[in-house]
Amino acid sequence: MDANETSFVDRLSNAFPAVARLRSEHTRENGELLPHPFLGDVAGYAISLFESAGDVTKQELRMLCSFMENEYASGTPSVRALIALGFLENLAGPPEPYWLIRTVLGPELRKAIEEMWPARGAMK
Repeated sequence: MDANETSFVDRLSNAFPAVARLRSEHTRENGELLPHPFLGDVAGYAISLFESAGDVTKQELRMLCSFMENEYASGTPSVRALIALGFLENLAGPPEPYWLIRTVLGPELRKAIEEMWPARGAMK
């Protein structure tokens, strides 16, 4: 992991206590932080928030997606790649029921995920 990726993961963990807990669990289980699998864990967390009916969890999801959008839009190539390959690639495409999570993503992330997992016209 380069310094920019480390800094990104630190900012992400500091901004979201649940992500900090995921990071601790991930590091304990793997003996180190594996950045792409860790961002896959964060994607799973985002999906669980999306599937929840609570207003608090929906707000957490919006904040998480906004954070990721800002980091992706302003990030270095290595951070952008980490977000794309670790986070976005682990958000499923159609026909999985939670693929509509992309409606919560900002424009940069939505464009990137659409390139990975085309909606086949479903979101136009």
